[in-house]
Amino acid sequence: MRELRQVIEDFADREATVLILGEGGTGKERVAEAIHYRSHRRNGPFVRVTCSALSERLLTS
Repeated sequence: MRELRQVIEDFADREATVLILGEGGTGKERVAEAIHYRSHRRNGPFVRVTCSALSERLLTS
């Protein structure tokens, strides 16, 4: 958990896009929220997107 917290802090300071992968129920959305709320974007909305509901064509565009 300490290592994960450090990774979250490291990514919160960056402008890069972050791809979070993992099986269902592993806390991907919680990690994304933690990065968002520790970043300079914390005052903006956190938008949840369920990618499995989108077509491959839409995702690639």
